[in-house]
Amino acid sequence: MEDGIRFAETAQEKEAVFRLRYDIYVKDMGLFGDQADHAKKVLRDSYDDTARSVIAIKEGVALGTMRIYWGGDAPLHPQLRRSYALHKFEGIVSESQICIAERLMVLRRVRGSLLTYNMFVYVYKFLLANGIELVVLDCEPHLINNWLKLGFRPFAPPISYRGVGLVVPMAGIVWDVEQFVKVGSPLLAVVPEDAEAHADTVRRLVEGLPETGPVLSEHVVDPRYFLDNVFSALTAVDERRPLIFDGMCDEDVMRCVKQSHLIKCCKGDVVVKEGNAAQTLFVLLDGEIEIRKHGKPIAVGRPGAVFGEVAFLLGTPRIADVIAANDGTQVLSLSDGAIRRLIQDDAELAAKLLLNLCRCLCARMLD
Repeated sequence: MEDGIRFAETAQEKEAVFRLRYDIYVKDMGLFGDQADHAKKVLRDSYDDTARSVIAIKEGVALGTMRIYWGGDAPLHPQLRRSYALHKFEGIVSESQICIAERLMVLRRVRGSLLTYNMFVYVYKFLLANGIELVVLDCEPHLINNWLKLGFRPFAPPISYRGVGLVVPMAGIVWDVEQFVKVGSPLLAVVPEDAEAHADTVRRLVEGLPETGPVLSEHVVDPRYFLDNVFSALTAVDERRPLIFDGMCDEDVMRCVKQSHLIKCCKGDVVVKEGNAAQTLFVLLDGEIEIRKHGKPIAVGRPGAVFGEVAFLLGTPRIADVIAANDGTQVLSLSDGAIRRLIQDDAELAAKLLLNLCRCLCARMLD
């Protein structure tokens, strides 16, 4: 196969996409095993009949892929319309102006490189060339910052994606230059100069988005407001229990929660999915969680509880499911990347944080 990034067109390229999905999702992450063809070692489904798949190839090897659905290719399936809350954009854009992006993945050895961004730029140029105004996707908590930096916004309540866990629907308005400037999006280097022709559609789409959405972060609200929300939740926690931010001033806490998010969940939402490869740390701020191992309840968590720490500390897949036990459950998703940088750059503050984490774990063992 020829090197480069493009839509998979030949039978060989499509087979390479399905094999790459199998290698990453089934073999590496332990997901979607019930949907895979284990004899052929491929992962595909009926959506592939009308979707387009991007493939990134180097030295004849498929390194990354991404799937998109475009209303201009075929009517968007009702299940897709429900999953991506497309009803919120009815009357503003037509199906032929909407694109859904999903199954973006790269091999482990090239994660952290520019390959993921370059694949999206390829898709973004396709959006521009075909008059598409809106692209939507579902994002795991640990990837929210990546999409915020491109100019995407959370726009609908989080949902539990089968086999993955909690995901946040995010919308990218293709010609929203003002948002790109605000967040310093690298897409500014790609968007054409005639964006003014799309200004009315951009305005109507922006007006249809919630002001803050179901996810709060320092990227979308004032940092002080974000911190106040964290503190107001923690002050209601039983003070007899150790907390992850004990002994820290406001400035210390703000550094610890940098690039993190407040996420509101509904009863039954799977916040953490057993076997998932993400290493995000979570703090329960409001409501209750139920911890399940192989589907069986083994513990409950109340405000102040920390979870996801095993994957963070050991670098292993998630060892249990964590389920929101009631509506209005609120969690703080701590960026594992930001915490690891804190460990490198500020040993004193990192030591406080990790000591508090140990105290939280000891308290949970005693319970």
